Amino acid sequence: MSQAVLQQVLVAQSSEHERQQLARLDPFFETFPEPINCHHRDVVIGEKRAADDSELDVEEERRKRIKVEHDAQEAEHKAEQAQLEAAQAQRELEQARRELADVKASIQAGGSVSNEVQKLQAELENMRKALASKNGIGEDDGAMMRGLGVA
Repeated sequence: MSQAVLQQVLVAQSSEHERQQLARLDPFFETFPEPINCHHRDVVIGEKRAADDSELDVEEERRKRIKVEHDAQEAEHKAEQAQLEAAQAQRELEQARRELADVKASIQAGGSVSNEVQKLQAELENMRKALASKNGIGEDDGAMMRGLGVA
Protein backbone atom coordinates (compact mmCIF):
# COMPACT_ATOMS: atom_id res chain seq x y z
CA MET A 1 0.00 0.00 0.00
CA SER A 2 1.14 3.42 -0.66
CA GLN A 3 1.79 5.91 2.07
CA ALA A 4 -1.17 8.14 1.00
CA VAL A 5 -3.67 5.28 1.05
CA LEU A 6 -2.42 4.11 4.44
CA GLN A 7 -2.79 7.63 5.81
CA GLN A 8 -6.41 7.90 4.51
CA VAL A 9 -7.28 4.59 6.18
CA LEU A 10 -5.83 5.79 9.50
CA VAL A 11 -7.74 9.11 9.29
CA ALA A 12 -11.00 7.28 8.51
CA GLN A 13 -10.47 4.90 11.43
CA SER A 14 -9.65 7.71 13.83
CA SER A 15 -12.71 9.74 12.69
CA GLU A 16 -14.95 6.73 13.30
CA HIS A 17 -13.39 6.23 16.73
CA GLU A 18 -13.95 9.93 17.57
CA ARG A 19 -17.59 9.67 16.47
CA GLN A 20 -18.14 6.66 18.71
CA GLN A 21 -16.64 8.50 21.66
CA LEU A 22 -18.78 11.58 20.98
CA ALA A 23 -21.89 9.42 20.75
CA ARG A 24 -21.21 8.09 24.25
CA LEU A 25 -20.32 11.47 25.78
CA ASP A 26 -22.66 13.89 23.99
CA PRO A 27 -26.45 13.39 24.30
CA PHE A 28 -26.97 15.57 21.23
CA PHE A 29 -24.58 13.56 19.05
CA GLU A 30 -27.44 11.81 17.26
CA THR A 31 -28.53 15.19 15.98
CA PHE A 32 -25.08 15.68 14.48
CA PRO A 33 -23.83 12.28 13.26
CA GLU A 34 -21.64 13.79 10.62
CA PRO A 35 -18.59 15.85 11.48
CA ILE A 36 -19.62 19.52 11.32
CA ASN A 37 -18.44 22.87 12.47
CA CYS A 38 -18.24 22.72 16.29
CA HIS A 39 -19.42 26.29 16.67
CA HIS A 40 -22.54 25.54 14.64
CA ARG A 41 -23.17 22.41 16.73
CA ASP A 42 -22.85 24.42 19.96
CA VAL A 43 -25.26 27.06 18.62
CA VAL A 44 -27.88 24.43 17.75
CA ILE A 45 -27.47 22.73 21.13
CA GLY A 46 -27.83 26.12 22.84
CA GLU A 47 -31.02 26.79 20.88
CA LYS A 48 -32.46 23.41 21.91
CA ARG A 49 -31.62 24.06 25.55
CA ALA A 50 -33.14 27.55 25.35
CA ALA A 51 -36.33 26.06 23.87
CA ASP A 52 -36.44 23.48 26.67
CA ASP A 53 -35.90 26.22 29.26
CA SER A 54 -38.65 28.29 27.66
CA GLU A 55 -41.06 25.34 27.89
CA LEU A 56 -40.11 24.89 31.53
CA ASP A 57 -40.71 28.59 32.20
CA VAL A 58 -44.15 28.41 30.57
CA GLU A 59 -45.00 25.36 32.67
CA GLU A 60 -43.77 27.08 35.84
CA GLU A 61 -45.87 30.16 35.06
CA ARG A 62 -48.91 27.96 34.47
CA ARG A 63 -48.36 26.25 37.83
CA LYS A 64 -48.00 29.60 39.58
CA ARG A 65 -51.20 30.90 37.96
CA ILE A 66 -53.11 27.77 39.02
CA LYS A 67 -51.79 28.11 42.58
CA VAL A 68 -52.81 31.79 42.74
CA GLU A 69 -56.29 30.92 41.46
CA HIS A 70 -56.57 28.11 44.00
CA ASP A 71 -55.41 30.37 46.84
CA ALA A 72 -57.94 33.03 45.78
CA GLN A 73 -60.77 30.49 45.78
CA GLU A 74 -59.67 29.20 49.17
CA ALA A 75 -59.55 32.74 50.61
CA GLU A 76 -62.99 33.47 49.17
CA HIS A 77 -64.35 30.29 50.75
CA LYS A 78 -62.83 31.20 54.11
CA ALA A 79 -64.34 34.69 53.91
CA GLU A 80 -67.78 33.25 53.14
CA GLN A 81 -67.41 30.82 56.04
CA ALA A 82 -66.41 33.65 58.39
CA GLN A 83 -69.45 35.66 57.28
CA LEU A 84 -71.73 32.70 57.99
CA GLU A 85 -70.17 32.22 61.41
CA ALA A 86 -70.50 35.93 62.18
CA ALA A 87 -74.17 35.87 61.15
CA GLN A 88 -74.78 32.83 63.37
CA ALA A 89 -73.05 34.52 66.30
CA GLN A 90 -75.11 37.65 65.68
CA ARG A 91 -78.32 35.59 65.81
CA GLU A 92 -77.18 33.99 69.06
CA LEU A 93 -76.40 37.40 70.53
CA GLU A 94 -79.82 38.73 69.53
CA GLN A 95 -81.45 35.68 71.12
CA ALA A 96 -79.54 36.30 74.36
CA ARG A 97 -80.62 39.96 74.29
CA ARG A 98 -84.25 38.95 73.89
CA GLU A 99 -83.93 36.50 76.78
CA LEU A 100 -82.35 39.22 78.93
CA ALA A 101 -85.16 41.61 78.04
CA ASP A 102 -87.74 38.94 78.95
CA VAL A 103 -86.08 38.36 82.31
CA LYS A 104 -85.88 42.10 82.99
CA ALA A 105 -89.58 42.43 82.17
CA SER A 106 -90.52 39.57 84.47
CA ILE A 107 -88.37 41.06 87.24
CA GLN A 108 -90.01 44.45 86.85
CA ALA A 109 -93.34 42.70 87.08
CA GLY A 110 -92.45 41.57 90.54
CA GLY A 111 -89.61 39.03 90.54
CA SER A 112 -86.33 39.09 92.40
CA VAL A 113 -83.76 41.39 90.77
CA SER A 114 -80.39 40.53 92.14
CA ASN A 115 -79.27 37.02 91.19
CA GLU A 116 -81.20 36.41 87.97
CA VAL A 117 -80.22 39.67 86.26
CA GLN A 118 -76.60 39.39 87.27
CA LYS A 119 -76.40 35.83 85.92
CA LEU A 120 -77.94 36.82 82.60
CA GLN A 121 -75.80 39.93 82.25
CA ALA A 122 -72.69 37.86 82.94
CA GLU A 123 -73.84 35.29 80.38
CA LEU A 124 -74.46 38.03 77.82
CA GLU A 125 -71.02 39.54 78.45
CA ASN A 126 -69.41 36.11 78.12
CA MET A 127 -71.21 35.59 74.80
CA ARG A 128 -69.97 38.96 73.56
CA LYS A 129 -66.40 38.12 74.52
CA ALA A 130 -66.68 34.67 72.94
CA LEU A 131 -68.00 36.22 69.75
CA ALA A 132 -65.21 38.78 69.72
CA SER A 133 -62.49 36.21 70.33
CA LYS A 134 -63.98 33.79 67.80
CA ASN A 135 -63.89 36.44 65.11
CA GLY A 136 -60.54 37.86 66.24
CA ILE A 137 -62.11 41.13 67.34
CA GLY A 138 -60.75 43.07 70.27
CA GLU A 139 -63.03 45.08 72.52
CA ASP A 140 -61.98 48.27 70.72
CA ASP A 141 -63.07 46.74 67.44
CA GLY A 142 -66.57 46.00 68.74
CA ALA A 143 -67.85 49.50 67.96
CA MET A 144 -66.46 49.28 64.47
CA MET A 145 -68.07 45.88 63.94
CA ARG A 146 -71.43 47.19 65.17
CA GLY A 147 -71.04 50.10 62.79
CA LEU A 148 -70.54 47.64 59.95
CA GLY A 149 -73.59 45.68 61.05
CA VAL A 150 -71.58 42.57 61.95
CA ALA A 151 -71.75 42.71 65.74
